[in-house]
Amino acid sequence: SEADFHTMYNKARSAVLADDARALAEQLQAGLPARAELGRQSLMCLAAAHDSEKMLLVLSEFGGDLNEQMPHGKVVVSALEVAAMHGCTAAARFLLNSGVPFRNALQYAVSGGYCDIVRMLLFVYGANPDIRTNGRSAVTLAVHGNQEAVLHDLLAVSNRVDAPLDRELCK
Repeated sequence: SEADFHTMYNKARSAVLADDARALAEQLQAGLPARAELGRQSLMCLAAAHDSEKMLLVLSEFGGDLNEQMPHGKVVVSALEVAAMHGCTAAARFLLNSGVPFRNALQYAVSGGYCDIVRMLLFVYGANPDIRTNGRSAVTLAVHGNQEAVLHDLLAVSNRVDAPLDRELCK
């Protein structure tokens, strides 16, 4: 029933927030789908936002999709992008090592000034800082967001791939 689903989801949500693998597994074994969502919040994205490799692993072992995408405002984001926008390095590393594509994760990490994730995406996974999202490259986002800490790394990679100067920087 719907009431049972809400109860199970809320117990699973509490387990994710408490990083309690046993309690999460109990709800999943009782029939809660690993892809469950309530109020536009999935358990996978919640685990990513709380930097929990352990919860991501449990959810994936019970059939959860590590590349799951959820609405976030006017856009749709993956668990990796959620990890990047919250600076959750361990979750981002786990998802990347699991083969999740990084789509816009670099832009989210740059916007938040999360140097560890930016460096991981650039230097370990080969993210291209010149790819544009909504007309802006990661370099442009760093300049406009005053994210000096990540700008040096972005420019080093951008220069390495011999990218043209971003015209937006000159405005």
